[in-house]
Amino acid sequence: KILQIKGVKAVTHNNWFGGVYQDEKNFFPQFVIDPENQRQVMTEMRVPDDEWNIFVKDRQGAVAGATLAKRFGWKVGDRIPIKNALYGPTKTWEFVLDGIYHNDHPGGDESQFWLQWKYFDETVPSVIKSQVGWYVVKLDSPDDAVPVAAAIDKGFANSSTETKTETESAFAAGFAKQLGNIELLILTIGGVVFFTLLLVTGNTMAISVRERVGELAVLKAIGYPDRYVLFFVLSEALVIALIGGLIGLGLAVLAIPVVGAALRGLLPPLLLSVGVLSMGLAFAVFVGVASGLLPGIGAMRLRVVDAFQRRHPDINVRTLLSGPDALQHVSIYCAGGKCPDVLMAWEFTYAGLAERGVLLDLNTMLAHDKRFAAELRADSVASMYETFTYNGAQYAFPEQWSGTFLYYNKKLFAEAGVRPPPGRWDEPWSFSEFLDAARALTRRLPRRVVMACLRCEALSFFVRLTE
Repeated sequence: KILQIKGVKAVTHNNWFGGVYQDEKNFFPQFVIDPENQRQVMTEMRVPDDEWNIFVKDRQGAVAGATLAKRFGWKVGDRIPIKNALYGPTKTWEFVLDGIYHNDHPGGDESQFWLQWKYFDETVPSVIKSQVGWYVVKLDSPDDAVPVAAAIDKGFANSSTETKTETESAFAAGFAKQLGNIELLILTIGGVVFFTLLLVTGNTMAISVRERVGELAVLKAIGYPDRYVLFFVLSEALVIALIGGLIGLGLAVLAIPVVGAALRGLLPPLLLSVGVLSMGLAFAVFVGVASGLLPGIGAMRLRVVDAFQRRHPDINVRTLLSGPDALQHVSIYCAGGKCPDVLMAWEFTYAGLAERGVLLDLNTMLAHDKRFAAELRADSVASMYETFTYNGAQYAFPEQWSGTFLYYNKKLFAEAGVRPPPGRWDEPWSFSEFLDAARALTRRLPRRVVMACLRCEALSFFVRLTE
């Protein structure tokens, strides 16, 4: 009847035997099978043809998985006594191991023990005879699972043998639930472990950020934007989580076969598929991002002044916002005797402060470490280093510098008969030469405007001519 349903390729039937070999601790799954159709359905469980032929003809024959045979040291031809109390009074059933099957699927189940349906049906009490435990159906396509299951259940509806058809994975899960709600237990333990790891990783990142406040402040001080600092912290957390996740997944790959062997058939085969491994990697990424997000936001919002005061609580820093002219603001403070302890000034503004006696002669500090003083001078551009020398004293060091460039249109200069600008700073135009060149370049057209700029003798001149 089941074979007549569209989409069904083959069908066999099984019964649970549930015996005990030597000791109750020696549990393994034992199934009464239909030899005529078993191999057509369970195609991945392969038994050599010569062994299978002997098994089919042997009324007391049995077939065991390779893992099970290895566990008890069985070999083909051994007699295996199994006690059974499910079907009548306790009785010892004698079986002869006629074959050993191997599973084509990596990590597939090789822990089962098969015995003959005819031997079982002849031996059990009459009330149990000819009663099948369940049918196993092989489909033409996995996509037919839902409609075929519905058709089978519909065909046996309102009969004395109603069915509940489900996939093999669902059947295995239901079988495992007989031992308890394993899924809930695993999910509960996994959830506790996951949130514990999240808290531990988050706390580790928070401590790491607190211990490196100075480094983060330096990054901000030299110009790194807030989003870069956040990116650095998140990247570190992500790398730590990924390393831990990869190590954990690697250990899981090694441990699953060992755990599966230790279970000895109590649960369905444990497999780590690519999907499960990908999910584990995704969880590792989530842990990394979640644990680094709050510390990263804290580092992003960190102010350089606050970081300095954390490292130096004995030094009080007061932040003041200046107006449009910061140098004028500093000059006013210095005139009032409240000059900042440390300041940054352009190369042509420090001299006025030095003249007022505001700045410290840094040679007094360099004298205490002549080696450092020599390295500092060697690493600097001589002309720039000397730019900050005033009346024989060193009041500042060059912290940064940039080049100054002059661009001009060669064609316009040639058409106007004006010689090109000088190419060396030590041969500058005078202002009158600059003005003459600008006038020569100006064409006498209505409302013609020329904007010219020249950096001459450390001064900037801007001329706007309208003809």
